[in-house]
Amino acid sequence: MVGKRTAQICLLFILFPSLVFADLNTITIDACDNMDSSIAVDQSGNVHMSYIDDTNVPVGESTTSTAYVLKYASNASGRWQTTVVDKNGNFERTKIVVDTNNKIHIFYRDRLSEVFKHATLESSSWSTLAIDGTIASQELGVAYILAVDQNLNLHTCYRKYPDDMMYATNKNGTWELENAGNETEFGYTRSYPYEQPHDIVVDSANNVHICAYDERSLPDYYAINYVTNESGSWQTTVIETDISYSIGVEGAHYYFCSIALDTLENIHIAYFDVNHNALKYATNQSGTWTIEVADQGSSSNTDYKNISLTIDNDQIAHIAFRLDGVAKLFYKTNILGEWGYAYADGSGIGTAIAVDQDQHVHMAFPNWHKFNYSTTREIPQSEYPDDDDDSDDDNDDGGGGCFIDSL
Repeated sequence: MVGKRTAQICLLFILFPSLVFADLNTITIDACDNMDSSIAVDQSGNVHMSYIDDTNVPVGESTTSTAYVLKYASNASGRWQTTVVDKNGNFERTKIVVDTNNKIHIFYRDRLSEVFKHATLESSSWSTLAIDGTIASQELGVAYILAVDQNLNLHTCYRKYPDDMMYATNKNGTWELENAGNETEFGYTRSYPYEQPHDIVVDSANNVHICAYDERSLPDYYAINYVTNESGSWQTTVIETDISYSIGVEGAHYYFCSIALDTLENIHIAYFDVNHNALKYATNQSGTWTIEVADQGSSSNTDYKNISLTIDNDQIAHIAFRLDGVAKLFYKTNILGEWGYAYADGSGIGTAIAVDQDQHVHMAFPNWHKFNYSTTREIPQSEYPDDDDDSDDDNDDGGGGCFIDSL
């Protein structure tokens, strides 16, 4: 039976189709295993994706193998096509950028040669340049993150074991390194500090904005933090926290967060609150920080992972994430004032999301041994890859179903 709220949303879709997103349409771009992806949309609405193919990496050799392949996929020609950008390396952390001239840039790191690389699409071929490896050759610690500013300079943040959250940039021509962490918040020093950055963005003035997970002990302390150097020095704002002063009483865990800026450069953060099994969304759009539950998990819907957030030109949030309990990729938005969702089959590891000027959402994600693309727009048959012309079958995981308001 169709619920009343679902029926209302379906009616809204019929009467006001511009207000409601339909389910996701999904196609397979490449038959490969992949571990990381990035997505961008150019001014004409063409989609560009970079991803790392690790199909031929032997089990147990992820940090030493040179069998990784960096690939690029785009529908700019009218049909999805893939090309090899770089190979014979140990690649990670790909980031794709479309500049103001619609030129394609891909940034990534080669762990074995210990350099960041910058690949540029020149006509129909790729040129690759190694960037000064002063920072890349250091022990980047746990889960470093990477952003690219409008001048194509790199900004990276990472946790340097055991207790420093470090930030580095080459925006002034050479790498500069700073400590971006806060050791003494709330009047006490961490006995076991653990501030780990999860996502990073750079605004139009080259100010850096980071969301980080913060864990301390004695007392137990868990928080989701917003960190920025906008004032000229590093400042930390605690978005949400749960402090327990009883040893052995576990507080809330906040991790898997994503950060985005809207067109007015307000801050938006999506994150997983483990203690309450909820996907949460925080923003300072109103001038003060507000928090709301974007999705409440259940006993079967648990563990929100691989969260990716973007904001459209109307300041509407769009979130892609993997829900471990059902092993699917989900997409949520508050375009109706309430959080609705759609889903596509897929593991969602390495999920990336973008939105175009027409408010269509685009997502890149792996689905077992495939690299998939999902979107809220209709995908014409002519756009399917040459070996995946199956737009009439069930591969599009939804294709026009009504938007549902809760999981």
